[in-house]
Amino acid sequence: MKSKIKSISFENFKLFSEEKEVSIPTDSLFILDGPNGYGKTTVFDAIEILIKGERNREKSLDTTYRAKNRTLPFANDKNKKIIITGIFEVCGEKRCYLREFEANSNKGGHQNVKQASKLYKIENNERQPIQSEEMYQELGLNADGSNFNLLHYVQQEESTTFLKQSEKGRMDELGKLFNTVESDDELQKISTVRKRVSKLIQELEEQLEASKQRKKSFSVESEGKKIEQITFIQLFNQLEYSWDKENYIFEDSKHVKEIIEELDELKNLVSHKNEFNIYKKNRQIMNLASKETLLKLLLVSPDILNKKEPIITIANEVIKNQRWLESTDDTQKINWLLEEQYAYAFKYIESSLDSFKELQNSILENKKSINLNEKILMNLQQARENLHGKHQQFIEDENPEQIQCPYCGEPYSTKSLEEAYQLAKELFKSNNVLSEKVLSLEKERSKEIRKIASEMEKFNEKHQGEVLLSKWMEEGKGVQEKLESSKNYLEKQEIMYSEYQIDETNIVSDGENNLDILKNKIQALIILLSDEVEEQMPKNEKVFSNLLKNNGDQLDELTIEKIESKQKYIEYSYYDSEKIRREKEYKLYKELYEKNSKMNKFKEKIDSVFNIYNLQKKNYLETLISKLEITLYIYTGKIIQNYPGGLGVFMSIESNGSYLKFLANYNDDIDIFSKLSTGQLSAFVISLVLAMNRKFSTKEFSLLLIDDPVQSMDELNVSAFVDLLRNEFSDYQVIVSTHEERISNFFKYKYRMSNLNTESLNVRKELNSK
Repeated sequence: MKSKIKSISFENFKLFSEEKEVSIPTDSLFILDGPNGYGKTTVFDAIEILIKGERNREKSLDTTYRAKNRTLPFANDKNKKIIITGIFEVCGEKRCYLREFEANSNKGGHQNVKQASKLYKIENNERQPIQSEEMYQELGLNADGSNFNLLHYVQQEESTTFLKQSEKGRMDELGKLFNTVESDDELQKISTVRKRVSKLIQELEEQLEASKQRKKSFSVESEGKKIEQITFIQLFNQLEYSWDKENYIFEDSKHVKEIIEELDELKNLVSHKNEFNIYKKNRQIMNLASKETLLKLLLVSPDILNKKEPIITIANEVIKNQRWLESTDDTQKINWLLEEQYAYAFKYIESSLDSFKELQNSILENKKSINLNEKILMNLQQARENLHGKHQQFIEDENPEQIQCPYCGEPYSTKSLEEAYQLAKELFKSNNVLSEKVLSLEKERSKEIRKIASEMEKFNEKHQGEVLLSKWMEEGKGVQEKLESSKNYLEKQEIMYSEYQIDETNIVSDGENNLDILKNKIQALIILLSDEVEEQMPKNEKVFSNLLKNNGDQLDELTIEKIESKQKYIEYSYYDSEKIRREKEYKLYKELYEKNSKMNKFKEKIDSVFNIYNLQKKNYLETLISKLEITLYIYTGKIIQNYPGGLGVFMSIESNGSYLKFLANYNDDIDIFSKLSTGQLSAFVISLVLAMNRKFSTKEFSLLLIDDPVQSMDELNVSAFVDLLRNEFSDYQVIVSTHEERISNFFKYKYRMSNLNTESLNVRKELNSK
């Protein structure tokens, strides 16, 4: 059975809005020629889309290939249908197929380009919907049509896409052609099982290791040890601990050890309970004796505490007095006395602030007048002396009898002038009266200040007791809440602290002495303990704080016997629990070990099957490749090299048939994709498609589509390529495109020289004419 295409027609497709039909001869080379951009590739696209439902370039290059409701990339008008119709000849019978793309209005109903179309078979002018697989079977393609692009179509822009795939991707693509897909699926399933089994084994080994560590954690001494059963005993009735409850399970040996050790420390505390109480009492006594501020407050008599405010007022007055007395700045001291805060000071001398202010103002006013008069008189004196000097010189130069006085306008008389001058001098003396008055007032002020200072000193000396009392009471503010409890404690200890209480009259003389006496009486209450016992007390105190929460009543209730019974119960409970857990853990370890052994044996079988599959696949592929590689080597040697008889390209299968490489040198492991030029790679793909078609095509679909194959070839390569086509594929329907008229003519010439038919279609004239 052979199938060839007789015609292809398309409507609303790419450049063409109207229906266009291209008739194709079935027994010759058919050349599509004409300038680029007029529809050569459109014909190839129409054939590919009719057969495949999509173009390979969308799958490999278009990132929106899987987008819903996308505009069809080859629609001339997206609001109209695209219709592509192809007529084939299959074993002499006519078969007509039509693929229709709805207008772009399905609102996301399809996932990609292929799903946007419907395929029909035309029989008796009626459309019968069919699946693509049915058409592939009738035309002689494989089940999914994948060999169309691999064996029958060399695309212009997609010529190197196959090479650009990873080495594994190439092998996967050829697997579809070599029918290894099914075995690959089986291998994938086996590989998935292997991974799952390996993961399970890893998990089992991790569980085994964890179980092994838990086995090691069990106490060696408890294995086989028999412990007398102990009934539950609650140790504390005023405190709550989870391990002191009946339902608590002791599983952690470290925790059990910590509890036992803590109870040992508790036993030590209980065995020295009396000493510990003495130790606590001693600490309380030392603590009280060290609190001087509290003891001072105890020594202040209740009467003083009741008249606290007056004492503080007096103390503050003494402090202010002392501040004033210690100042060395007389002006500052006068200014302070003029302020209201020192108004009380004048009561010491039976005077008042107002009278002092009046005296001060009088001094300041007189000083002001003196200063003003002195300034005026000094200016006048200077002017008169200057004028007098100049006038004396004038008299010496002129007749005195004929000169009038410059001061009064009368005839000049030296005697009268001298008298006037002397009178002016007397004006200066009159200002001295004011100065003497000021001096007198200042003496009066100084006298009052000295009297105030003297009285302040007497007042301060008299009231030092109030200052010290105020200080003691101020220091005791932070401990007042402990005052009553401290009084009760001292009374309970029969220390009569009231005998040593002081007031403002005796605090200066007796305060510190009475404080020392009280301290000594308190410290005398301390009961001495031995050094050995004293060293143990801090540790006992820690146990009392941390374990008993400073609960003295709970300590009084505890006994050594009760604590030891609790320890025995904990040990019994732990070993009993550990025995159960040990048996359970040993059983679990055994189960895990057996399961792991079975899984490892199963994995060995899986690995064996996997290796057999891989080996058979590799052998099968190597057999197929051996059939292909000689043909490929010859074809590439003719087309790629710059002379027809040049060397070709080798093939290499690696990793059990998973990877495919193409090598320019058999002793080299670098793929040709990294070594050949773009033009050479394009020529290689043509050679590969032709070689695979020659070796693996069923010959049922005897069609070759080659879109502009010679654009990267020189003349020798083109000649070798045409010779290859006419000699090796003379029985094929070959459709070739080229944009160069000389190449088209060269193809025709070569084919006619071999008595082979050839036809051409100028797309510019035939498809674009109106």
